[in-house]
Amino acid sequence: MVSTDSSYKIGKTKASLQLTQQNTGLFSGYFSNDYDKPEKSKAIYTGYANISSITQLKSFKREKRININQFNCFMLKIRGDGRTYMLILHTPQRYTMTYTYMHMYPLYTRGGPYWQYVKIPFSKFFHVTHGRVSDKQYRFEGLGVKSIGITCMDGNEGPFSLEIDHIGVLKDNECTEDFAYEVYKIPKYISNT
Repeated sequence: MVSTDSSYKIGKTKASLQLTQQNTGLFSGYFSNDYDKPEKSKAIYTGYANISSITQLKSFKREKRININQFNCFMLKIRGDGRTYMLILHTPQRYTMTYTYMHMYPLYTRGGPYWQYVKIPFSKFFHVTHGRVSDKQYRFEGLGVKSIGITCMDGNEGPFSLEIDHIGVLKDNECTEDFAYEVYKIPKYISNT
């Protein structure tokens, strides 16, 4: 599924996801920071393009979650344009207030004609709520992934292009890091605790 700020009639970013002749996915378009400001709008979210997997449903419209807890790394084969993209894992919990919970990691692309292999340990993903890095961080465990997506939101206006050959998971026994970021004990009644 492809979405941009123009999908909500706020911005002017255009994006598409196409299948190439080599059976790879081409996520491309034009990134724009320009916007049509709605008269009664209090917040403007412009300048992004996103692709994400569609959430599969079980009987009675229950969401089917992806459990990859037996693995510990993502592996991607991509060919980019030099921009920074974000790999996003939508990981809401059971409650409505956690619907915006995500884990993210930046994808730095080199640009040029060569394929790039990217291995991302689960321990490197950081917790995000409403698009902002959370005060209270915790490790991505590989349970309850609703969808997987890639977002372009680097703020650089112009064309973008990311070719994706595959996204997979693997178990790497050399990857023993528990969590890559510092975890602080936050006092009660502080935001996002």
